[in-house]
Amino acid sequence: MKRITFPIILILLIISACLEPDRNAPYDPNNPNKVHLYGYTVDHNWSALPDIEVQLKQGGDVKYSTVSDNEGWFEFIDIDPGALYELCAEIEYYSPFLETLYLCAGCYDTIYVHFDDLLLDFDNEPLGTQQPYGFLRLFGSWQVQEDFGEPGQHSTPNVYNALHTGNSSPFALSVLRDTVHDFWFSVNVKILSSSSSWGAGMVLRYQNENNYYLVQLTPGGLSLTKMRNGSLTQLANTTSYNFTSDTWYHISAYLSDDKIKIYLDYDELFEIYDTSSPLHSGLAGLSLLTNEPTDTATANFDDVHLWD
Repeated sequence: MKRITFPIILILLIISACLEPDRNAPYDPNNPNKVHLYGYTVDHNWSALPDIEVQLKQGGDVKYSTVSDNEGWFEFIDIDPGALYELCAEIEYYSPFLETLYLCAGCYDTIYVHFDDLLLDFDNEPLGTQQPYGFLRLFGSWQVQEDFGEPGQHSTPNVYNALHTGNSSPFALSVLRDTVHDFWFSVNVKILSSSSSWGAGMVLRYQNENNYYLVQLTPGGLSLTKMRNGSLTQLANTTSYNFTSDTWYHISAYLSDDKIKIYLDYDELFEIYDTSSPLHSGLAGLSLLTNEPTDTATANFDDVHLWD
């Protein structure tokens, strides 16, 4: 009889262990030691963003959701541990925030939902707006207009239109309001002018009229120049392209310390190091000009993207 009892007890113990597994595994959702997650929602300047919905997802499904308060503070209490969560949030004018988190039982963590990726497409701006969200118009005429053409090459329906006459200021210029140091900056641009002397593109690290970098598309090519203390220097140039009106082009720039990279339609054109009195900070913006006193240049800009 004793020989039979021991195996039976052993089998019962094994079955019991299977029915009541150990709940101390750090990623077991039934672990009684829950997760507590706290944080702040902030913009690219680290200023608080209130009323932002923050979600925790697993496999695309929302498991937990909360809203940040007036100081940007949010919290998740008693979250089931999980091997993998996605922390998600969205806000107008920025690319969506997404971060993968491994939340183990008993952990307490603080995280910043940092929207540092400005994405401005002007589609929700009222027509005629001269200074859409984030922008400061300095020179020339600027306003939000409609452009339904080529929807695969820019976001529709709205664009930011610039107009410059040769007998006015040096160029039409509208800049993003915040000073930046090292960053990526990109924009889609379409020339509308039939002027033979137009130049359209972006300003980088703009400090004032006498100090900035300028990336320009012209009918004969693309150039990178520096205005330093009122003196203009060409840093790079290519004449391998013929840019025409009524065509969308994508230009972008990467700046890190003294290094500057320029891209056209996602292909790198230049990589230079400005070691002679470089500009290390300033504003990023959009520019348009015509060099003929009697000419007028116009262009549409769209899908402005700034991230650092």
